Amino acid sequence: MPTLDELLGRSEYPEERLVDHYLSLLKPNIPNMLTIHAELEGMKYLSLFRRFLEQAKLSGIRFVLLRDLAKELLKATAAIPVCDLMPGTVDGRSGTLAIQRCP
Repeated sequence: MPTLDELLGRSEYPEERLVDHYLSLLKPNIPNMLTIHAELEGMKYLSLFRRFLEQAKLSGIRFVLLRDLAKELLKATAAIPVCDLMPGTVDGRSGTLAIQRCP
């Protein structure tokens, strides 16, 4: 999922609709990862992040710690996809990043 700083300030993602946008990105039956930054979601945009968490919980979204998810996945390592990392771009981010390409 895109980080908040990738969406903020873009006309197609007004702040008042960001929570709904994030909820619309959630896919069932797979782990959905959202990177949060203390300096944004933990401070300046804490109320937006709190609204996202509250709405997600009301929608039946289950939250798990990454370490717990990793422990579960490591029980069946053959089912974990192996992906390549390569230089690329991400919409809303500047510069070249390492991006994942899976078969």
